[in-house]
Amino acid sequence: MRFGLLLLLLAPIVAIAGTIAGNVSHRERIALPEDATVVVRLEGAARFNRPARVISEVRFVAGGAQSPFAYSLPYSDAAVRTGNFAVEAEIWVAGKLRFASSDAYPVIRNGKTRADILVRSAPGSTSLQGTKWMLVELNGRSSLGDTAFIRFDGRMRSAGGNTGVNVFGGDYTLNGTDLIITPGAQTMIAGTPEMMEQERAFMSALRRVTTYRIRGRMLELIADGVVLARFRAATGG
Repeated sequence: MRFGLLLLLLAPIVAIAGTIAGNVSHRERIALPEDATVVVRLEGAARFNRPARVISEVRFVAGGAQSPFAYSLPYSDAAVRTGNFAVEAEIWVAGKLRFASSDAYPVIRNGKTRADILVRSAPGSTSLQGTKWMLVELNGRSSLGDTAFIRFDGRMRSAGGNTGVNVFGGDYTLNGTDLIITPGAQTMIAGTPEMMEQERAFMSALRRVTTYRIRGRMLELIADGVVLARFRAATGG
């Protein structure tokens, strides 16, 4: 009797995994190369002072297959207890965003566990390398000032910019959308307490980055599914 009662008490806290499934397709009659990469994400909606978070992500190489691409996206029940959720998809070719979903595909809260995602051509997307990326948001808060930026030099494999107070340099490694940034030397000019705190948070965020994504002219640097910083491409690159 005690054993049965123990099982009854434990049952509600056992996590049950779920899965979102569907197809990713595009309408354009374009054959994708074998190394095209399909990325599907389950995201939780942004909340006050908290950016949208990635709950789960799956990526796979097309390997010569063409649209539609079937996907299966697992998630933990513990990660979707509160809030609203939606799936999105992208197709990358040679390190550049070729297609991306523009509509929201709500799931889970409405009982849906299937979503067929339409992606559209993204000809206006901007390349990570060679663009001057101006900081607009850091850890879910708007950036201070308008001088903080980062630039990735594809030829030298160097990353450098300005914290809003000091100039910094460094290196980076890039593998698809996986990104590791290693900040190096920087100048030692003093700023206001608020700007110096932003500098510390900015450099800390750069060291934590594991991946990135570009949406139009916006760059997001991400770690563990959380958007650490957002940037806007400077006019004229």
